[in-house]
Amino acid sequence: MSIMIEFSGTPDAGKTTLLNSLNDILNKNGYNTVFLGEASGKTLPPHNLRGSLGYNEWVGQNACEGMLDTLQQNPDILLVDRGLLDFRFWNYFYENTGKATHEEVKALQAKEPFNDIRLVPDLFVAVTVSVEEALKRNPSLLKKVDWVKEHNDLFEQFYDSYKGPKEQLDTTSLSKKGAVLHAIDIIDTQFPKLHLSAKTTTDRNEIEIEP
Repeated sequence: MSIMIEFSGTPDAGKTTLLNSLNDILNKNGYNTVFLGEASGKTLPPHNLRGSLGYNEWVGQNACEGMLDTLQQNPDILLVDRGLLDFRFWNYFYENTGKATHEEVKALQAKEPFNDIRLVPDLFVAVTVSVEEALKRNPSLLKKVDWVKEHNDLFEQFYDSYKGPKEQLDTTSLSKKGAVLHAIDIIDTQFPKLHLSAKTTTDRNEIEIEP
């Protein structure tokens, strides 16, 4: 039975680099691992939908379809970026920033497959970074610093409210390699039967992270 781990996070926390590296390491160490990114590789909707509930529905539908298709292949580990919980976070974000009403969000989340229990991850990992460090990593965020602060605050509230298995990976003071090693330790703690740390101990010093 597959282990599904969903990752979501705050701007410039390094989630994409982390997931690509983690996927490579897991596969190199003998785990049949699949990484599903945003929209599951499908064409994105028109740019004018970005920042709207419609965009979130489109991405969420494609993510759910991708997860269901992949679970039929029964990989050892399924790494998900922008899965069911990320979909719910953005609904929470839009509602709390006045871009959607409670009724609109409630109606959207009642649709299939957004209430499919098979898509609830075995572990939710929040990849976060402080606003100050995010601005250092990406100075262009200075143009929308208020949005970044609001996003971080609402994401923290959403994470705190989630009652399922979860872990937070704060990358503020971590190197890219340090973040990957921390993620390995989190997975090993949550799923000891994988013996992940034991299998990757010998090549930790040889791990190379894409810039």
